[in-house]
Amino acid sequence: MNARGRVRILAATALVGFVVSAAGGAWAAVTPSSGPVAGGTSVVIDLPPNRFVQVAHGNYHTLGLAEDGTVWAWGGNEDGQLGDGTTTDSLVPVRVQFPVGTVVTRVDGGGYSSYAVTSTGAVYSWGRNAVGELGDGSTIDRLLPIPVALPGGVVVASVHADYDQGSGALAATVFAISTTGDLYGWGRNNGKFGDGTTPAGPTPVLLALPGGVAAVDAATSQFGAYVLGSDGAVYSAGSTTALGLLGRGGTAQTWAPVVTTSVPVGVTFTAVAAGRMHGLALGSDGVVYGWGSSARLGTGAMSGSSAVATPASMPVGVTAATIVAYNDSSYFLSSDGTVYAWGENTYGQFGDGTTNARSTPGAVAIPLPAGLGVVQVSAAQLAVTVRLSDGSLVAAGRNFQGELGDGSTIQRTAFVTVLSPLVATGVTFGGVAATAFADLGTTVGATTPAHAAGPVDVAVTTQTRAGAAGATHVDAGGFTYLAPAVPPVITSGDPTVGQVGMPYTHTVTATGTGPIAFSLMGTLPPGLTFDPATGILSGTPTFGGVHVVTITATNAVGSTSATYTLAVLRAPSSPGPNSISGETNLAYSGAASSAPLAALLGGALAAFGAGIWTLRSVLRKRAG
Repeated sequence: MNARGRVRILAATALVGFVVSAAGGAWAAVTPSSGPVAGGTSVVIDLPPNRFVQVAHGNYHTLGLAEDGTVWAWGGNEDGQLGDGTTTDSLVPVRVQFPVGTVVTRVDGGGYSSYAVTSTGAVYSWGRNAVGELGDGSTIDRLLPIPVALPGGVVVASVHADYDQGSGALAATVFAISTTGDLYGWGRNNGKFGDGTTPAGPTPVLLALPGGVAAVDAATSQFGAYVLGSDGAVYSAGSTTALGLLGRGGTAQTWAPVVTTSVPVGVTFTAVAAGRMHGLALGSDGVVYGWGSSARLGTGAMSGSSAVATPASMPVGVTAATIVAYNDSSYFLSSDGTVYAWGENTYGQFGDGTTNARSTPGAVAIPLPAGLGVVQVSAAQLAVTVRLSDGSLVAAGRNFQGELGDGSTIQRTAFVTVLSPLVATGVTFGGVAATAFADLGTTVGATTPAHAAGPVDVAVTTQTRAGAAGATHVDAGGFTYLAPAVPPVITSGDPTVGQVGMPYTHTVTATGTGPIAFSLMGTLPPGLTFDPATGILSGTPTFGGVHVVTITATNAVGSTSATYTLAVLRAPSSPGPNSISGETNLAYSGAASSAPLAALLGGALAAFGAGIWTLRSVLRKRAG
C-alpha cells in the first residue's frame, strides 16, 4: 500500500543487458567511415539513446524519447511515474522498462503519471492512477508501463495528458486522438469530456465534437479542456465558464467553440495549450491567443480575465511556430528559433537568471553551442526543458526532485545541460579497442586502431548514469579499413592492327589502387577517340598513317606512362604493280616499333620477292 492507501502493481516485465543494432536507421554513420589499415583515424560516432527527438513533463518529472525509440525519465517518482519499477526519485535519466520490442513514437506526462504512443498506435501508461487516469479500468498505481484499454482497432496518433491541480485527488485528465481524428478521454472528467457528465472514467470513452468535426490537438487546464478541430476552431468544455476559463459562455459541460471576436477574420487556429487557469491557441497568423486569467495571457495585464480569445502582445516582427504552457507559465518558439516566455517565474523557469514574472512575452537567452538551434520547448509545473537541434537538452527552474536531470537537486535560474542517458565506456573496431576514446554526450570520439583491410563492425559499450550495464550499440560494417594505396602500372600489351574503314578497339589496362584515370598526349589517327575514364581507344579509322601517342595512368599516389606508335594502313585494293596482296593496317608500341615493321617487311618479301619498290611502298605507308 502506498501513502494514500492505494495499491501499486509492479508488472512482470524486466529488461536486462541488450544490444541495439543499426537496423531501422536508429544508428547514424561513423564519420569518417573509412581510413588506413595502420589506424590513427579520428572518428565521431553517434549514440542514438543520447539523442532526444521529443521531451515532455509531468509535474515534477521529465520524459525523453530517444532517437532509437527508447524512453528515459528523471525526477520525482513517488507514484512510479519514471516507469523503472521503483518509487525512487532519480537525478539522472533512467530507462523506462517497456515490454521487449516496443518502439515508442511519442510521450507525454500528466502530473504524476506518464504516457507513451507506440509505433503500432497503442498507448501505454504508468504511475499514479488515483481516478483511473492510466486508462486500464482500475485505480491501481503502476510502476511499469501497461496498455491503455482502448477499443479494439483504434490506432492512436497522439496522447495529451494534463494535471488537474485542484481536483483534490491530484489526478490527470487524458485525451487520445486516433489516426482518423476520433477523440477518446479518460481519467479526471469534471465536465471536461464535453458529454454532459462529470464522473471520472478509468476506461477510455469516445467523445464527439459538434458537427462531426475531427480532433487535431488537445490540452486541459484545471477547470477546462480545449480541443483543436479539423475546421481550425478550438472547442472547450469543463466545470465552469467563470473567469473566462472556457473562452466562451454557455453550457460548460458541452463542447462549444471558443469565441474569436478578437481574432482577425480569416485566421484559424493550428495548436492549443493550457496552463492551470488559462488556455492558449496558436493562430495561423503566428500570433498567440489566450483566454482565462489575464495575468497568464501575455497581454500586459496582471489582473482580470478574458472570456474570448485575446491576442498576446507579440514582439514586433515576431511570429510563433509552437506554443506550450503549464501551471502559470507560458512559452512559444518563434519561427526564427527564439524562445519567448511570460507569466510566473517563481523558480527561475525562464532561465534568465532571475525569478521575475513577465506580463508580456520576452525572449529567453539560451546558451547555444556553435551551429545549434532550438527545436522544442517543454514546460513542467515549475521548470522548463529545451531540446536543441543535436538532440541534447538544457533545463532551468525547480529541481527539488531532480526534474532538471543535471544530477543535482539545485534550483537553476539559468539553463544547465541535462545529462545524457548513457555513458559510453569503450569503442571497438572489428573487436579491437580504439584509442583516444571520449564520451561527448550525443556522440563518441575515438581513434581507430590498426586492423586488416575491409569493413568491420563498430561497437560502442555503455553504462547507465546509475552505473548499470547499458546497451552495446553495434554498427555492422560501419567502418572500412583501406589497404595502402599502390601506384598504377600499365599492364596491357601492344595495340592490335587497325584498318581504314574497319571498327577498331583497344583497351589500356593498369593495376594499382583505384580509382585510376587515364590521359593521352599526342594526336590519334583520324576517326579514333580515347576515353580517359575507361582507357578504351575506339572508333573507325578514316585515313592511314603512323601516330605516336603517350598514355598516362594516374591514381591518388602516383602515375605511369607508356608511348605507343599507332600505324593505320589504307584499305586493301586490287593487286597492281605498286600494291601488296592481302595488305593490312598495323598498330604497334613504340618500345618495339622495329619488330612489327620487320614482320611486315618479311611478309612482303616472302610473298612477292625482294624488291626495292616493296620497301618503298611500306615506308610510304608508315609515313602516312
